[in-house]
Amino acid sequence: MRLAWAVFTRAARAGEVKTRLAARYGPQAALLVHRCLLRRTLATVGTVVGEHVLWTASEADPWTRRLARGRGWTLRLQEGEDLGARMAHAVQRHLADHDAVVLVGGDLPGLETDTLRAIAEILLDARSPIVFLPAHDGGYGALGLRRPSSTLLEALFVGIPWGTSSALEMSLSALRARGCTPVLLPPIADWDRPEDLAALIPVLPRSLVRRLVAASDVRVAAPRVKRNWPVMAAEKR
Repeated sequence: MRLAWAVFTRAARAGEVKTRLAARYGPQAALLVHRCLLRRTLATVGTVVGEHVLWTASEADPWTRRLARGRGWTLRLQEGEDLGARMAHAVQRHLADHDAVVLVGGDLPGLETDTLRAIAEILLDARSPIVFLPAHDGGYGALGLRRPSSTLLEALFVGIPWGTSSALEMSLSALRARGCTPVLLPPIADWDRPEDLAALIPVLPRSLVRRLVAASDVRVAAPRVKRNWPVMAAEKR
């Protein structure tokens, strides 16, 4: 099975990423969180077989271009008026020369290789043309598709209230109304809010954790965590 992995992200610019975190910790700290999570997501997705493409919501910044190039990922620009249209465009591009595609959010610290392999196996076995990795906030962190019909694509990407707690449920209702029962995996966390800080601590550099804790109402002790990726110069500032 020819499989493509498509990670969706925003350009890594202060003030344009993690805006809810930025309101508490400042845009520069939020940018560093975004960079850490994106690097971790690419490292995880990069362990599974297939084509790897990073889709940015606007013209990629130098940091994102270096990241994609350094990991051997193809970099492409998202196209469309809203998130649904942008995902539909990416899906159509990939399915022109692949059997299946998995869309993945760029900020999933809890994402594991085993979960990605499970998605691929479901698509390979054709148990369903659609598989979701739900998020705790009511959306989803990943979406796997194996040659869905145009009717199912419309159900997935048109008329969905993106960024709300009902996005996944409305997607499921639209699919079931068209006779499709997608596979749902156990949910994953998608960290965007200041109150999520405690759960972010194990995957962030200690220097950044201390900076966030100092500006937070959350009282947590930063554990000594062994990280398996290098600290980039931008993270030290």
